[in-house]
This record gives sequence, structure tokens and C-alpha cells, in this order.
Amino acid sequence: MGVTIKDVAKKAGMSVTAVSLVLNNKETRISKEKRALIESAAQELNYRPNRAAASLVTKKSKQIALILPESSYYCFADLIRSMEYACRNVDYHLIVSFISDDEEQIEKQISSLISTGVEGIVMEPSVLSASIRDLDSFIEKAEIPVIPLAAIGNKLLQRSIAPLFKEGSYLAVKTFLQNGRKRIGYIGSSEDSCVNNELLAGYTEAIESEELEFEESLVFEGEFTSACGSQGLTKLFDQHVDAVFTSSMAIAQGVLAKAAQLGISVPGELGIVTFGSSSVLTDYFPQEISYVSVHFDRIARKAISSIRNAGDEKATPAPDLVMPTVIDKGTF
Repeated sequence: MGVTIKDVAKKAGMSVTAVSLVLNNKETRISKEKRALIESAAQELNYRPNRAAASLVTKKSKQIALILPESSYYCFADLIRSMEYACRNVDYHLIVSFISDDEEQIEKQISSLISTGVEGIVMEPSVLSASIRDLDSFIEKAEIPVIPLAAIGNKLLQRSIAPLFKEGSYLAVKTFLQNGRKRIGYIGSSEDSCVNNELLAGYTEAIESEELEFEESLVFEGEFTSACGSQGLTKLFDQHVDAVFTSSMAIAQGVLAKAAQLGISVPGELGIVTFGSSSVLTDYFPQEISYVSVHFDRIARKAISSIRNAGDEKATPAPDLVMPTVIDKGTF
């Protein structure tokens, strides 16, 4: 049997109540000296709180689930890290789960997580197809807060915390234009989703804002992979593009690799910027890629705060939209 709070109280020569107050960071009039004595006793005995028992009392498991698409989870490495840090700062634990583009399976997965006792779920649905129509009603009926980080289908649900995808795309392409690039290609996913539609709309609006003609031949859409970036650049460079905006870091990595293979200098002959970033992918390339930051750290804090405060809300929060920022790494 492990060390209990009674063992700590006995070693410190204090009451169980006093020890519980100190170790659970509750407000108390216990002196600093006695507090230090209790903490020292707990450390010497290697005491670990029984979270399961605590959850029976507080009705809170202090666990939050993050659901990501299994096909491109590596693109969300920075989101996972931001969520982990944000959870750790409030003494919560993060559970990461992966999904496929299957509505029935997603519902089962969410139901399973709810049954484990998580307090809330944060999910990244940006690669789910627009054909998923009924998942929003399932989420709205869930017994715990479910926070989507993008629209589901073409609907932005209440409690969503999402980047402004169109505005971020617009800013990236506008930065190219302000740096003298005039033939800008777009490489993105062909999935019919709100996110992809918004990114392409931002690209189009930025082009037309400079009274340039939108050219469909400068748009290449494929899978959410580096191969898509490689194939896209092969086509677009024949169209004499001098810059490329991609919808993901994975695609941008494919562009950068293909540019090196073809002897295209970056950023001399070709400017590159992508929507979002991933430290996992950039570690494998010597050259950094300029990107549109979606502020995962800010989104993670907002999401966890929303889950923790869900019981005190008078009404379900409206969607919270986060403005992205262009981070120039010298590839414009």
C-alpha cells in the first residue's frame, strides 16, 4: 500500500486536516514553518495524492482530452505541447487521442472519453470533411464541454476557439505582395472543409486587393502531405511563380525539399510561407520557413479555462476567434 495522507500527518506531527489543506494548496492560517514541515514530510515519504479519491470528493477528474486527426497528428505537435503546458500550469492532466474521418467512430471515441470521466474535450476537426453533418448536434448534447478548434463541416459551434483562417491567409499573401512578389501560388488540401475554403478565400482576396487577376492555374490542391507540396511546386514553377503560400507545414516542407532538388534558391527565386507551424517538422530542415502563427499557446489556455469554468457559466460561450500573426523567418 502506498503512502497515505495519514502517514504524512504522523511524520509531521500535524493533524490530517492541516496536512490536507497544505498539500491541496487551500487557504489556511497555518504558519510558514508548519507548512514547510508538512511539505518536507511529504517529500521524504515520496507522497503522491490519490487523484481518483480526490475526484470522488470534488467531482472533478482534472483530466482533459485532446482529439487530433491521426493522418496528420505530427502537424499539431506544437498544439500538443501548448495543451500539455497549459494543463500542467493548473495541475490538470492531458489525454491525447487520434481519430479518423469517420463520423460513427468519432462519436464512439467521444462517448468513450466521456465515460472515463474527463472534464472536457478539445478537438481539432480541420481535416474532417464537410460531409460530416450531424456531429455538431452530438457535441452540443454532450454532457461535458467539447471545444472544437475549427468549424465542423461549415458550422462554427458555440464554445469553439478557432483561428481566423481567412484573415491569416490574407495577411500571409499580402506580405508577399508588399515585398514585391506578384506571382504567388497556393498549395493546399483538396478536402472540402471550412478551413480549406477559408484559406483559399483569404489568398484570393489578397490577390484581388492589389488589382491582380486571380489565376486558377496558380492553385494546386492535393493531399495533406509533403508529397502534395513537391507535386505542387513542380507544376507551379512552370507557371513562373515567385512565391508560394501553403495550407500546412507538411506541404511547405515538400515545397522546400523540391526547391532544393530543382536548384531553386529560397528566398531568392522563391518565397515560402505556410499556415501554422510544427517544431517536429522544422527540426529536420536546416532552413526555417516563414509561417502564420495561430497562437496555440493562447488557444490552449482559453480552452482549458473554458472547461474549468463550465459549471459556473450562465450561458454557453459564443465562438472565440483568435487573430493569427505572420512570423517572418526570412523566406518572404
